[in-house]
Amino acid sequence: MAESQEQVDYTNLLLAELERALSPARLAPYMRIAGHDRKFAIQLYLWNARLSKAFLFPLNVAEVTVRNAIHHALTTHYGSADWIFNPPFQQTPQSVRSHQTAHARLLAGRRAGAPPVTADDLVAALNFDFWSNLFRWEYDALWTLPGLLNATFPNLPAAETRVDVQNRVQKVNAFRNRIAHHEPIHRARHRDYHGAILDLIGLISTEAADWVKACSTVMAVVRTPPTPATGIHGLPLASTSLRPPPTLGPDASLATLIDRLRAARPPIVLTTTVPEAVISMDMVTDYIAVRAAEDAGLVDLTTETVSDVLARTTPLRTVDMDIDQSTGDLQAMFFPPNVPQNQRPQVAIVRRAGNPAGAVLHPGLRYR
Repeated sequence: MAESQEQVDYTNLLLAELERALSPARLAPYMRIAGHDRKFAIQLYLWNARLSKAFLFPLNVAEVTVRNAIHHALTTHYGSADWIFNPPFQQTPQSVRSHQTAHARLLAGRRAGAPPVTADDLVAALNFDFWSNLFRWEYDALWTLPGLLNATFPNLPAAETRVDVQNRVQKVNAFRNRIAHHEPIHRARHRDYHGAILDLIGLISTEAADWVKACSTVMAVVRTPPTPATGIHGLPLASTSLRPPPTLGPDASLATLIDRLRAARPPIVLTTTVPEAVISMDMVTDYIAVRAAEDAGLVDLTTETVSDVLARTTPLRTVDMDIDQSTGDLQAMFFPPNVPQNQRPQVAIVRRAGNPAGAVLHPGLRYR
């Protein structure tokens, strides 16, 4: 889903069907933010799903590392991994039910003749609530066992206690449960939650936390929120490095045109003609080659003009985009489905309030 780059045509029929299928109640939080713009509300809903998907990887690692760290520490303390089948410490009724449910589910799913359930099987089957609840006050006696807390979290700051670990784990678990129940997280403090997850993993392994941070896509998705003008997710064009392209009138000399092209990034010039046209260095060199062949290799750059270049070459195909659109929209503009290559736009002119704010060349466009 997060990788989809297909432009969706949000017709009134589609919007009505999506609202019916998802339910007005579920869309209500998004509609309030979107000012009751149904299309924007659906885009916010989709972004929320992308955020949830992006968070699954760091949450996955946090849950697995925490439960494995607890299991390893208790296995060392009790001398056997089988402690998990009958925990030798007082449990809350909630933990007992969670433990019994997970074990019963494992046994019920076992085929006749299959190997017996292992400690690793049960560790993986117990939900994160079970492991998170082990840090509640009812388990204070467990974590006062000498060295157990630090054996579980070797990087725990010296001043922190079970209560601090409980707060850390419960924050991550509560956020995980919101995602698991498809609740809105698009207005959450994403950077704070991402940091809390990485910090929790880091209490066990700084290397694992660094790996998750390097591989996580959370902040990339956070930086690509939809706007009412957005069709496909991506970075807002306003946040990219755009420079207004230079403009020249039809009577500007070829020498001036070349000078502007050499300084421009990307190397194009907009004309003030009606209609507006885009000139590239390739067009200029093609024009000079034609004129040189006509005039025995002599081309006066001071007398030839922008109008002359336009009259003898084919301007680049352009498309206008609004500064509030995204890099995903830009990609869709350059690669529209079922449109031949020779008919696709070659340059996107990004505009702010109608005025050129930047230009982007098609990725496959050759220019000098």
